[in-house]
Amino acid sequence: MKKLILCFSFFLFWVSFLAGQTLDFAPVGAKWYYSIYDFDPPPPYGQFPHVVEVVGKELYQGKICSKLVNIGLETVPDPLYVYTQNDSVFFYSLLSEQFELLYDFGAEIGESWTIGGLASTLTDYDSLTVLVDGISLMNFAAYRLKCFTFLTPCYPTNGVMKS
Repeated sequence: MKKLILCFSFFLFWVSFLAGQTLDFAPVGAKWYYSIYDFDPPPPYGQFPHVVEVVGKELYQGKICSKLVNIGLETVPDPLYVYTQNDSVFFYSLLSEQFELLYDFGAEIGESWTIGGLASTLTDYDSLTVLVDGISLMNFAAYRLKCFTFLTPCYPTNGVMKS
């Protein structure tokens, strides 16, 4: 009987924990397609496509995380562990050895946040400030997506969508 109560308590703990995570930014099987354009020496030059994929969920540093592979960037680890909490997405940084805020989907136009724990041998920064420049809605298949336009000191605009 004690084992049954212990198992039931454990189950309730995990259900309440998972219910608190309202946004699943990276469900298992999700894929993102993007290209890196490289024109810096040495060759090869050109466009290099990547497919980032969520290959599973696992407990990592005390959080239930999505495991993303084939990141293709030197600023974050590969695999990359991310989790969601409320309207925010966090990633685990090997540099800072803690979870860092990646996206704040509750942010409004004019608000900003800093992504810390980045590593780069090509630049001197270990963080990046992101400013929300625009928010719009877009229909995609059966989903209505909230689209963000970001301004950063490194890139003129970037976009991310949230369903």
